[in-house]
Parts: sequence; structure tokens; C-alpha cells
Amino acid sequence: MNELKDHLVKARSYIEKGWTQGEYARDKEGDSVTSWDPTAVCWCARGAFRAVDGNYPSSSASDHSVFLLAEIGHFDSPTLWNDYSKRTQQDVLALFDKAIAVA
Repeated sequence: MNELKDHLVKARSYIEKGWTQGEYARDKEGDSVTSWDPTAVCWCARGAFRAVDGNYPSSSASDHSVFLLAEIGHFDSPTLWNDYSKRTQQDVLALFDKAIAVA
């Protein structure tokens, strides 16, 4: 598996565990936490990439993953796309699946 696909698959696994809007990640009480915090139980699309990268600056795979999602989803900001009021976890997972298929 190539680095980009591997990064997308790992990030998708976070979204599959739990998804949120309005914050990169939340704990079980719904409070905002860092994406790599061990108490995190749900992540937004961008937060999932941060969780994969850990407490480090964004990796090039993360940057490329965000770009690919934006290209496939026809949007400029994954955060705004993720946080759209009618967006669902299934929408986010479907977009990750499309990106994984072409990575």
C-alpha cells in the first residue's frame, strides 16, 4: 500500500470509530480534546488526519490526503465541508472511500 492510501485508511478508521463536527476531536463527555489525546472518541475529517500524525506537524501524506479529499469532494475546506449542518458520518466515510479507491 502506498503512503497516501495508508494515511487515508488510518484516518478513515478514526472516523469510523466516531465522528464529530465543530472540533477536531472530542472525548466521551463531548468536550474538545486534541486529536491525538487518548481520551478522544470522535474526530472530524481534519482531526482524523491529525490523529494519524500524532503530536507532530502535518505530514506530507496528511497534506496530500486533505488535497485529495477536497479535489474529489469539490470543496476548498475540509473543515467547512465536514461541519456543514446536513453532513453525516456516512457522507464523510463515503468520501474517504472514494479517495482511498483512487489513491
